[in-house]
Parts: sequence; structure tokens; C-alpha cells
Amino acid sequence: MPRVSPDGKRIAVQALDDNIISVYDLAGTSAMRRLTFGGANRYPVWSADGERIAFQSDREGDLGIFWQRADGTGLTERLTKAEQGVSHIPDSWTRDGQTLSFTVVKGTESAIWTYSLKEKKATVFEQVPGKLVARSMFSPDGRWLAYQSTESSAVRPEIFVQPFPVTGAKYQVSKDNISYSPLWSPDGKELFYTIADISRGRSQFIATNITTNPTFSFGNPIPIPMPVIGRLGGPMTLNPRNYDIMPDGKRFLAVVAPLQTEQTPAAPQIQVVLNWFSELQQRVPVK
Repeated sequence: MPRVSPDGKRIAVQALDDNIISVYDLAGTSAMRRLTFGGANRYPVWSADGERIAFQSDREGDLGIFWQRADGTGLTERLTKAEQGVSHIPDSWTRDGQTLSFTVVKGTESAIWTYSLKEKKATVFEQVPGKLVARSMFSPDGRWLAYQSTESSAVRPEIFVQPFPVTGAKYQVSKDNISYSPLWSPDGKELFYTIADISRGRSQFIATNITTNPTFSFGNPIPIPMPVIGRLGGPMTLNPRNYDIMPDGKRFLAVVAPLQTEQTPAAPQIQVVLNWFSELQQRVPVK
């Protein structure tokens, strides 16, 4: 789940095997630096000024959201506190750095909330009973929030956009697909997301042109060719997207697991040999 810093010079990543968040300098002049210590820490999100990284942590017993300085100095501070059995997953910040959108997961449903840094208060943004509403992303101007929701289908997520703050308007950008993980272009003129092709075991990047003035409108979905074949994260889970976009809007950063074909070597394996000594004694006579 890589996240590019606002200046495009660093990447925050989460190690799935040990739930540690680290920061990597894209210049390659220094080694990857561990950022978090204590507890399981997941889902890094850069602040708008690139000074801090927000993340989920269980260090104090719940699955709330904390943040700390990206350079590793200072203390970790709590932003939200989750109830028992509830998980808070940070999604995105407004460009002014005052509002964080995050996904709240409870049982078999989830909702989008926002947290005001100034008021130190969390508020429900979008919630549909019994549905999975998740993975929100603020537009660059902070006036729109894109997210995925299963409200149109029992299990199939689609991409929706609403004004921020809430006005009651709602726009469904994708339709009749398993669509997930929305991401705005840096100029706010495009909305990217992925469509799952279950039959082929892969996902496809999609771009849609967006117009917000004088009214909100969007164009037809346009597939983006991918140089590497593979999956871009599971659509039926609530894990954040496995890709991000560079500040120049011209390059993507993605974690992609290549598909195994006849042309690609098999994945490394560990083989366990049973009765090894018995076979050795049969082949090599004891003197």
C-alpha cells in the first residue's frame, strides 16, 4: 500500500509481514527507514504538507488512527479512538490539511467518516445500512469526495462522488462493474479506479474525465494500458488501494503481483523431504 509524499520525493509503505510503516527516499541515497514502533501499524497516509504520516495502530488497545512526523522526530499523537470491534482506516486529507476522511469498519458493514483537525471531532459522511462504503479520496480542491460503495449491489462495489461538505447530491461514476479504489489526478480533472476481471484473475486501470464547473459531469471510462500483468488488490476486501500517483500526474506507483504463465518461472518453493536418512542409508552403504 505505497503512498507518495506530496513533494514526490518519498514513499511511505507498510510491511504486511510485521505491520511496520517505513519511509523510503526515492533518490536512493539512503536505506529505507522504519517509522513506527510499538503495536501493529497499517495504512499510511501523508498529511497535505508532507510533514506527518497518519496510520492505524493497535498500540493502545483499539484500532484508532494516529499520526507522527515523517522524519521520525517527536511523539506519536492519537487522532481517533475506535470502539471495541470497530476499525478505523485512514483514507485521505484535504489539501488544506484540516480534514481527514477515513473508513469505519464494523462487522459486515462500513462507512465513510471525516475528522476535523481543528475541532478534534469525527463526523459521519456517508453510511448505508448493511453496505460496504469505503476507500474515500478527496479531490485536490477539497470540494469532492470519491469512494466505493456496494449500495447498488449486494457484493459489487461501484465508484461514487459527493460534494464536500455534504449537500445531498450523489453521482455514480462507474456502473455494472466491480469497481474500487478511486484516486484523483493531481489536477482534479480525472478520476482513476480499478475494475476487477475475475475470469482472468487480474485488474484493469480505468480513467474517467471529470468536470465540476458549472456542474458535476464525467466522461466514459478509458482503460489505461498496464506494462505489467497482475492483480492490483482484492476488490472484495476493505484494504486501501495498492497504487498511488506521482505529483506530476504522469506516473503511477503500484504493487503488482505478476501472474504465473508458461513464460514466467514458478514461484520459489520450500520442499520437505521425508525419510531422508533412511533413503541415504539405502543408497550409501555403511562401512
